[in-house]
Amino acid sequence: MDRNRHDFCGDFSHQPIDSYFIPHPSFLYALSSAFPCTDTLHGGMTPPFCDVALPLPLRTTFTYAVPEMLRGLVQPGSRVLVPFRKKAMVGVVVKLAESAPHGTKIREITRVLDFVPALTPKLIELAHWIAGYYLAPVGEVFRAMLPPVTELKSQHQVILTDAGREAAESLSGGELSHGLTSGEAAFLAKLKERKATLPLGPAAKLGVDASALQRLQRRGLIEIREIVQGRSRRTQRVIAWKGGTTTEKLVEKENEEENNTETPLGAAQGKQSALRKRREERVRELLETERGPLPLPQLLKLAQVTRAVVERMLRDGLLESWEEPIDPAEDPFDAGNSPPAHELNAEQESAIKAIRARFELGEFGVQLLHGVTGSGKTEVYLRAVQEMLARGKTAIVLVPEIALTLWIGRQCRSWFGARFEGVAVLHSALSDVERAREWWRVRNGEARVVVGTRSAVFAPLENVGLIIVDEEQENSFKQEETPRYHGRDVAIVRAKMEKALALLGSATPGEREI
Repeated sequence: MDRNRHDFCGDFSHQPIDSYFIPHPSFLYALSSAFPCTDTLHGGMTPPFCDVALPLPLRTTFTYAVPEMLRGLVQPGSRVLVPFRKKAMVGVVVKLAESAPHGTKIREITRVLDFVPALTPKLIELAHWIAGYYLAPVGEVFRAMLPPVTELKSQHQVILTDAGREAAESLSGGELSHGLTSGEAAFLAKLKERKATLPLGPAAKLGVDASALQRLQRRGLIEIREIVQGRSRRTQRVIAWKGGTTTEKLVEKENEEENNTETPLGAAQGKQSALRKRREERVRELLETERGPLPLPQLLKLAQVTRAVVERMLRDGLLESWEEPIDPAEDPFDAGNSPPAHELNAEQESAIKAIRARFELGEFGVQLLHGVTGSGKTEVYLRAVQEMLARGKTAIVLVPEIALTLWIGRQCRSWFGARFEGVAVLHSALSDVERAREWWRVRNGEARVVVGTRSAVFAPLENVGLIIVDEEQENSFKQEETPRYHGRDVAIVRAKMEKALALLGSATPGEREI
């Protein structure tokens, strides 16, 4: 890396922009040598085996056979459902293999969860680097990369077979058959009464132990299956105007209140009633004329009323409500901001020229943007992202706090548009549904800019040209739970893999950065 320095000074107390960054020697060694290669498809039939990383505290992968019907679907980066011991788990295919280790019993993949691999080859490479450098289980690294909604839950079900149903019916006369004990016979009868299916937990409470269940299973009278379920969908409360006779009820109520204003108490009540009527009228206009049915939070925001107003109107029969699933396609972020019309000052122009010069090289580099708080670094970030988008590449902006994520996210959406350039926002305050929606927008190529906290460094963007780390000295970029990593250092490594520019912004850089 060169050591050209560019001033970002003037009103900024002569704070410099440095175009170099000196990591610790061990970090440099790992950066240059710890990039394992991953397998890709080279045409033809998919190899019959694959190595799968599971979210376990183990620094190893597991080999599974690929059923013939799934060959062609299994690729590195695909999420797969596999049996592991006595349960099903979701893992990530790390590589394909022509052969399996000798002397081991190989189990088959149950299901492929993605038509398009969830993780790109470079993210697989990055996961291996993190696992090696930070001594983390690679399966745990993959779990950190994927949105939580991608994990599945499983439940064991006890199912009565046809033979078990016949046995239960033959027992109705009170005679035991099939070598059953009285407890087993009673269990089959109860299972038949409960529509022949029961979760394993409640089934175990019906007077049979695990050994009895195994005997019934061996005799073909029951099956114990693992049912894989997705996470339950989140719902939202939707409010609508009832209209019809309820409108007449509102008018009658208003007339009754207007006739009761002769006394001082009545006058005070009349003022309060008038205020309430204005609020209720605003709710009615929104729901009946302007918008139609609305989710409760959105209604409260647009009508500028409290929840108590809506609840009172529901009790009075003026409104109706119901629960409906949240549509993952809905955009929970406000993209209605107008683009800022700021002109860069001389110092910001100097910074942009330095960054543009690095862009022209078309290779990996690290630059330090040194400016005090309030000096206009965000404006430089936005211009740098704009330059990168114009070159047909994508960008990641990492910030230390969720509040900054929301603010810079809105700024980016103002500049680039929520859909035109595709700006995605990723942080832990989003619900599972919202995070999955944003994550898959990125993976499907609908977003070209990602703004988020440290985990956004794993955003599945392709053709990355710029990774910005705002206030890179902040400790919040350090992940304390497994897998432990430093978001700034991982951003630099990913920039090297992508041959991109890592732009580190700071008001108080340390000696290592300077």
